[in-house]
Amino acid sequence: YTKKMTKLESYEVIKRHRSQSDTKKYTVDSVLAAHGHSVLRLPPYHPELNPIERIWAYIKQWVASHNTTFKLDDIKRLAETKFAQDCASVIQSACEHSKKVESQFME
Repeated sequence: YTKKMTKLESYEVIKRHRSQSDTKKYTVDSVLAAHGHSVLRLPPYHPELNPIERIWAYIKQWVASHNTTFKLDDIKRLAETKFAQDCASVIQSACEHSKKVESQFME
């Protein structure tokens, strides 16, 4: 390390000297791996890659347009109603959209 190094150069030095044990490990990852699953960590600030963001936006928009009382119990009932109505098709559409965006990023 020298004082004249750029951030990128300093980061490269850190990466070279960092051991595998320094990387963050989560208990849930180990539990899921033991059951044949893996964890996909999405990059921060990319809601287009996370289908739940699209689903939640759809539900919130519908609830907002049908909310007349602004009471928490009524909002909860509206959200549950919309989830029960067409949740499967919304989930499928959101997942397909995220896959399409992911493909565009990969090109």
